[in-house]
Amino acid sequence: MAEPTTCASWTQCNELWFEDGNIILVAEGVGYRVHRSMLCIHSEIFNDIFGVADPASSDIFDGCPVIALPDTREDIYNMLKAIHFRQVESKPSFSLIVSLLRVATKYMINDLRTEIIGILCAIFPTTLEAYEASSKTYCPEDVAPIVVVHLGMAYNVPTIIPAACYLVALMDPNESILDEGDISSVIWSMRMRSRDQLMEVIEVSVRRSYQLTAFPTAANPTTCQPPPFAWRSLDCSRQDCNGISDNRKYRLERTCRRLSCDILKRRKPMVSMGHACDACEACLADYWAEIRRRIWEFLPELCGYTDWQSVHLKAAQLT
Repeated sequence: MAEPTTCASWTQCNELWFEDGNIILVAEGVGYRVHRSMLCIHSEIFNDIFGVADPASSDIFDGCPVIALPDTREDIYNMLKAIHFRQVESKPSFSLIVSLLRVATKYMINDLRTEIIGILCAIFPTTLEAYEASSKTYCPEDVAPIVVVHLGMAYNVPTIIPAACYLVALMDPNESILDEGDISSVIWSMRMRSRDQLMEVIEVSVRRSYQLTAFPTAANPTTCQPPPFAWRSLDCSRQDCNGISDNRKYRLERTCRRLSCDILKRRKPMVSMGHACDACEACLADYWAEIRRRIWEFLPELCGYTDWQSVHLKAAQLT
């Protein structure tokens, strides 16, 4: 392998040093010899940079203009690799996703930005059905929801913010926040406010969802007699059905109120099966589904939107 070319202020990156390249970009002491036309095709910003550059005042190395960029070497390396090799890793790390979104937005590399946003939207979708299925979607091990909230706000990707806010609200209040510049100071108050708001909406959802299910009330008793502190579906007609015990219902509601797990990814009630009939079990499942639906519909309010429609409207305005 040829020895890296070293100048007074930078050293070449062998992986992104093309002998037929006609421009050299330098970031944090690392030089990349690449193709000007490739950059211009993908980025209007680079097209403008090259258009206003004065060849007479530019540094020249091996016949190529040398342009210094203010970005980190990691960001420029990741960007140039994605552009020249025309692909993003099939399973990118979260740090790579953050890096590419940052430079793709800054330099208006629209196809790369769209690809990265697509990856984030698969992890932080806008429908409950997609969120339930996202457990089967690739998700980087180092993903940080609190950073995703920052990305959505800083780089105009509102559709990823509600689901990320929800996951931030689930974080342990004593858990430290990643130090990402001024993210901690900006998002700390939002983090605690989101948790309090989520607890409030869960309480309301539990009460309202119960009113919509087929559990009987004193004014509307069933035809059969359940054991004490048990609930029966209005569709239940089996004499041997024990109904839904008050303890099972209480444990389900306690799971929601504790914010100890991601209940939106659990389609089935998180309580052990009892000895109820299918109708009563279906009633409990409907109760659980209605709680989750109400929580999901509330998520946009965690980040300042009125509903999911307003999130999509904002995204369309920013496109």
